[in-house]
Amino acid sequence: MSAILYVLPGGILAAIGFVLFFGLLVSMNALSRSRQFGAIAEAASGRAGAWRLAVLGLAVFLLVAGALASFAGVMMSDASRSKACVASCASRGYTKGVIRGSTAKDPKEPRHNAFVACACEGGASPPIEFPASDLAK
Repeated sequence: MSAILYVLPGGILAAIGFVLFFGLLVSMNALSRSRQFGAIAEAASGRAGAWRLAVLGLAVFLLVAGALASFAGVMMSDASRSKACVASCASRGYTKGVIRGSTAKDPKEPRHNAFVACACEGGASPPIEFPASDLAK
């Protein structure tokens, strides 16, 4: 499954939360930076009305839930890629497969790895590594 499909639900939730939060600021005429914290304080205290308090609570909840869901999606994507690496290495006769930075260095940035690699070790053959992006193909 494509990595974007894992992250998409969280991104949608966070976007809805942002739109609600921005709409709340617009409804309180608080687009200027100097007014925003005061408007949030008014909404959070309930002085601006119960519906604004509810919208603020919902917006914050959706922003947090969206961020958590996005991180969970990244975790699921990474776990899927790791399982594919282990399976690919096993099919080549290796006992261990890990996702890591390549041993080759980026020619433009010598302190950085050239690519994210699936490294296979523990077989009769010498260890190998190949780009993890090849696992999806």
